[in-house]
Amino acid sequence: GEEEEEGDRAAMRWKQNTLKNASLKKNTLRQNLAAFIYGDSAVNVEEKEEEGESGEEDDLFFSKKPAPKEEDTIDNFHLETFEEVDWDDDDLMSSLKSQYFVDAAGGEDSDDSAVYGDFEEVDEDGAEKTKKGEPSNGEDAGDVDEEDAEARKQKKEAFDKEWDEKGPARAKDKYRDEEEDVFRKARDEQNAENATMRDRVLRGMDAKERAEIEGILPGTYIRAEFHNVPMEFIKFFEPRYPVIAGGIKPIAEEGTSFIRAKVKRHRWKRGVLKSNDPVVFSIGWRRFQSLPVYSIEDNGGRNRLLKYTPEHLHCNASFFGPITPQGTGVVMCQSLSRTKASFRVSATGVVTELSAHFPIVKKLKLVGEPFHIQKNTAFISGMFNSELEVSKFLNAGLRTVSGIRGSVKKAVRKIPDVNKAIPDGTFRATFEDKILRSDLVFLRAWVPIEPVRFVSTASTLLQAAKTRGSDDNAPWRMRTVREVREERNLPIPLQKDSLYNPIERPTRRFNTLKIPVSLERKLPFASQPKNLPQKASGPRVKTDRDRALAVVMEPEEKKEYTLMQMVKAVRKDKEETEKATKKRKREEKGKVEAREVEKRRVGEAKRKKMKYLMEAVKGKGKDDGKKSRR
Repeated sequence: GEEEEEGDRAAMRWKQNTLKNASLKKNTLRQNLAAFIYGDSAVNVEEKEEEGESGEEDDLFFSKKPAPKEEDTIDNFHLETFEEVDWDDDDLMSSLKSQYFVDAAGGEDSDDSAVYGDFEEVDEDGAEKTKKGEPSNGEDAGDVDEEDAEARKQKKEAFDKEWDEKGPARAKDKYRDEEEDVFRKARDEQNAENATMRDRVLRGMDAKERAEIEGILPGTYIRAEFHNVPMEFIKFFEPRYPVIAGGIKPIAEEGTSFIRAKVKRHRWKRGVLKSNDPVVFSIGWRRFQSLPVYSIEDNGGRNRLLKYTPEHLHCNASFFGPITPQGTGVVMCQSLSRTKASFRVSATGVVTELSAHFPIVKKLKLVGEPFHIQKNTAFISGMFNSELEVSKFLNAGLRTVSGIRGSVKKAVRKIPDVNKAIPDGTFRATFEDKILRSDLVFLRAWVPIEPVRFVSTASTLLQAAKTRGSDDNAPWRMRTVREVREERNLPIPLQKDSLYNPIERPTRRFNTLKIPVSLERKLPFASQPKNLPQKASGPRVKTDRDRALAVVMEPEEKKEYTLMQMVKAVRKDKEETEKATKKRKREEKGKVEAREVEKRRVGEAKRKKMKYLMEAVKGKGKDDGKKSRR
């Protein structure tokens, strides 16, 4: 209880002697409220406007509201007499209201009124309309305030009703300038009349004729702005030549990477494609030239290099180019020239994957000969040319012709004064068994191959219109080695190691097998050498044993033996006759079949020729019909 009463007395202590404290500070508080709110500069501007703005042109349309008299300002009231002020006096309340920037009656005054004063709007007839409820030309101020308040109230109610029914946009349209509405209405009527007349005249024409007369209408084209355009594009620009404008994703499609595509040689393309030959790729809306490397995957998952593309099989083509989404179609052309008669499309396919590196290997087979043999160790020469090459193939597997396996151990260092006779690249190898000097040693390895990082964008639009059909000498295109040789009349270089020479191998003569006598005695009878004469391939020669065992036949036995010999002779003669007859018939049948095959081939060639002639005649007739319609 006592603590709460003490708190209430402390809270009300600041209200004591309020009038006494205010009278002490009346000198500082006695000032113009306009200067207190807006500053001295606003008061100075107001004083200047009071002195001389009546002669300006704006006075024809606006008249300044008279400033309040000095006797009505709050500065003339004394704070110590506030207790004696009659706050119910309407004149006193009006004089106080005029000192603030908000009009309590209408709510339309802005903060500019304290600086520039209140203005009155003048209509087209020259009559002044009071805007803010001030008296004009001697009218009663009270009546004007009531009329303006009523007018503003009706106007606000009408605006709110329009807002609720038709929305803010339609509500604002109602209060637009009448002259603007009249002009817009007249313009719309004129445009509608012109459109009706134009449609009536051009209604019977097709789209092409209408475009020639009235041009390309707005809405059927777009306007684009390009930056960093090469000078040649503008210099050789051809309006009749179509230009395809495409967009790319800055992050995903502006970079380059290795691309692998599954391709197949086109069946109308003559010949095959060679690895590392420049080819023009058309992928999406991009056209660029690159050097593809062809490969095929074997059963072990290894991608083996192909020097040429297969004729009727798919293969992988790895090349360097701009990043392209998987599944995009690929068209490959060796040349874009329109002057050549051959079919331009070389191969077609689809993009399968993208990667920074594709493992492609090439088969390498090296051959060497034994230089020196010591039991299971042998020194091999002729396979490498230096110690550095040997160091790259350490522990590589070796195999001889007879199937003996081995591995590379270490290169033999050549010392000038000690081992001059040792060839360069000789190395030491170990084998499962002792090899012979006549054996050939093979090393089979796989060498990694990486496609060349080359890509050149086809910039045909930067060439003159006359040279776009022939890209033989285009600056962006890399030519093949064959084209360079044909232009400069250079012969194909001949390498003797690449020629196929007949292989002449001397007949090997092995020494006879000599078994020691002591070992021969220990061998079983089946394994002992037999000193019997070798059987000849001709008729049997009678030996002494045969003569000693001669059989003397009886007369009856001799007749039977003679008869059997005669039967065998007749049978043998008959078999030879039948064999000759079959051979003759087989030859005759082969000749007949050869004649039928040749006849069939000639007929097929004639049918193809007539088919092509008929297709050419039909195509020519269609072209003539198109020309006549034109």
